[in-house]
Amino acid sequence: LQSKVSEGSPLELVLPMPEGVMEGHDVWIRCKCRVVRVEPTARSQEFGVAAMIEEYEALEEAQIPQA
Repeated sequence: LQSKVSEGSPLELVLPMPEGVMEGHDVWIRCKCRVVRVEPTARSQEFGVAAMIEEYEALEEAQIPQA
């Protein structure tokens, strides 16, 4: 991450799941997570984050974020 977050903070991720993992086609999932560890990286101003997934849901095509 480009900004530091605190351990215990909520975090939401949207991740692609490859074909075959969930019912035969590409699926995106929204994960509600809790930050469990934050560490500085070799790059200044960036942080590595470990998070535990607490909930997740598959997204319909209309909900998939566009880059």
